[in-house]
Amino acid sequence: MSRGTPLAPSYSRGFQSEEGWALHLLGEAALTSGNAQAAYEHYLAALEVRRGLGEVETSDSQAGLARACLGLGDMDQAMAHVEELLAIWETRRMLGLDRPVLDMLICYQVLAAALDPRAPGLLEEGYRLLQECAANIEDEALRRAFLENVRPNRELLAIWKGVES
Repeated sequence: MSRGTPLAPSYSRGFQSEEGWALHLLGEAALTSGNAQAAYEHYLAALEVRRGLGEVETSDSQAGLARACLGLGDMDQAMAHVEELLAIWETRRMLGLDRPVLDMLICYQVLAAALDPRAPGLLEEGYRLLQECAANIEDEALRRAFLENVRPNRELLAIWKGVES
């Protein structure tokens, strides 16, 4: 796995945050198109830029790295990123995370692939979190759309139902 420097130079301190997010989104696009190596490089660059700015909440880029490593078949690195995410969650209890269900889904997938005994508990915690979020949506149609149309939510529910069956 390549361990390069950020893919794009920082052009201005005023735009470094945007640069970090752009690199993260390039990672998302690369992973979606099936290029796990490019995704890894973009997520790593995003994480370096964002941490260089002192951002505390970088779990999305960290989860992207775990997903890219899983796609590359590098279970050791995938697990290292998951362990870092789990440590963050232990201290912050998922508060303030932008996409906790997606991050939990990725961690579950890595743990399950590694046959880690923590995987079922994390899946249960993700299911509970998703149900708590859904319970706060009063409109039935919106609640159903939240559960069925948001990809990570739909995937987590499908996995949970498969495990529970």
